Amino acid sequence: AKVPVFPAVDTMVKDGGVATLSVNQFNLGKTSGVIAGKVLKGKKTSTYPLTFITKGEMTVNTTEAKLLGIKLPASVLHEAKTKGKIFK
Repeated sequence: AKVPVFPAVDTMVKDGGVATLSVNQFNLGKTSGVIAGKVLKGKKTSTYPLTFITKGEMTVNTTEAKLLGIKLPASVLHEAKTKGKIFK
């Protein structure tokens, strides 16, 4: 349909989205696993502070952008290359 999609997570960009600024799903799972391990060893969940992820990673799919005629800004490509992911 030639409709650009800007999904909520990086893995969906790999599957055909154009770009996202989102939480790295692998790192989120790893952090969650560490907390789950501590809980399984007896740590009470009530002792964990509420936390928020405040920084995301830029992920772009240059092939999809090109197919849709979208020129991604150089700053977006640079951020994805240095701090995130580029799918080609």
